[in-house]
Amino acid sequence: MTNAKYDEIIRLTVYLFEHTDTEVIEFGDPSVKISRKNYNNILRGEPSFQNPNIQIINNLSTQVNIDNKTFINNIMNQLREDGKSNPELRIAEKKLNELNNELQKRRPKWDKIKKIIIWALDYGKDFFVQLLPLFLKTGSNI
Repeated sequence: MTNAKYDEIIRLTVYLFEHTDTEVIEFGDPSVKISRKNYNNILRGEPSFQNPNIQIINNLSTQVNIDNKTFINNIMNQLREDGKSNPELRIAEKKLNELNNELQKRRPKWDKIKKIIIWALDYGKDFFVQLLPLFLKTGSNI
């Protein structure tokens, strides 16, 4: 519902309670209503709801797609920030590039990916968890 619709509902509610003897206003649905008592409480700054079972459901989601190379570069940058030694960084970069190259293929080979997964687990749990979204994203193609 737009802000304009909310403004209309508020103006209508105020008008009806100020200019009529209406005790309850229903907004197209019996579960969405306001009583004169609640309206007066709101005016005094004391909100009181007739139906305390109010539930707000947010079905919005955000999806951000980044390519594998950008994802891997972000992980490499994180390793550099964590102060890993040059030999460790070179090995990680080599393995991550192998992974990227394999995932770029139309039908990646499970054996190659499995070896990289095992290496990533040996490298560290936190490192593997960082890679997990990449495996899940492309897992159906393996």
